[in-house]
Amino acid sequence: MKTRSLLVVPVLAAIHVAFAQGVVEDNRAWLNINGTGKISKDWSWYGEFQPRFRDNSSKLDQLTLRVAAIQRISPRLSVGYGYGRITNYRPAGDVHEDRLWQMVTYNPPALGPVNPQLRLRFEQRMVDGGSDTGLRLRLQTRGTRPIEGTKWSVFVSNEYLYNLNSTDWGATRGFDQNRFSLGLGYQTSKQVRVEFGYLNQYSRGASADRSNHVIFFTTVFSF
Repeated sequence: MKTRSLLVVPVLAAIHVAFAQGVVEDNRAWLNINGTGKISKDWSWYGEFQPRFRDNSSKLDQLTLRVAAIQRISPRLSVGYGYGRITNYRPAGDVHEDRLWQMVTYNPPALGPVNPQLRLRFEQRMVDGGSDTGLRLRLQTRGTRPIEGTKWSVFVSNEYLYNLNSTDWGATRGFDQNRFSLGLGYQTSKQVRVEFGYLNQYSRGASADRSNHVIFFTTVFSF
C-alpha cells in the first residue's frame, strides 16, 4: 500500500464529524514536555509529562505520564514498549488509568520536500472501578516540511483512535476519537525542539460527541 493511501483515514474522520449531531465544544490547552536519550546503539528511552486543561483552559482536566523503551530495527523502522499513568480530574473524584502500550513507527522516504511518518500504537487500558481491560488502536499519520534556510518547519498530523472492545468502565467498541493538528516547529539547539499549534480533538460521547479546540505547546529534549 502506498503512503498516500493512508490519507483515507483523516477523510473518513472528517465525514464522521460532518454527520455528527449534538456536539459539545470547549477551548482547551495541552502542555507537553518530552525527553529522549540513548541507552545503547539500537535502544533509547522516552519520557513524557503532559498536563491538559479544560473549561476554556481554566481547570486541570488530565495529567499524563509516559515512559518507554524504543528499539531501532532499521534506519526507518522502530518499535516501542511503554507504560502510562493517566489521572483524570473530575468533580465527582479523580479517575486513574494504568496503560500498557506497544508502538511501531515507520519513516517512509521523503515525498518531495515533505518528511512523512506513520505510527501505530496498541494500548491496554486499566481504569479505576472497572475489571475489564480496554483495547485500543491508534493510527497517526504526520507530514513535516522544513522551511528552507531557517530552523523552522511546518507540520500536519492526524490520529485516529479505535476501541477494539467495550468495557465495564465506559469504553464503547468502535470509533473513539480523532485528533487533527497543524503547527510550527523550531529547533532551538541540537538538544531542544519546540512545537506549537492548533489541534482539534473530536471524541465520541455517551450522550453527545465532543469537539475540543486545543492550543498545544510541546518541548522535546534530546540527551
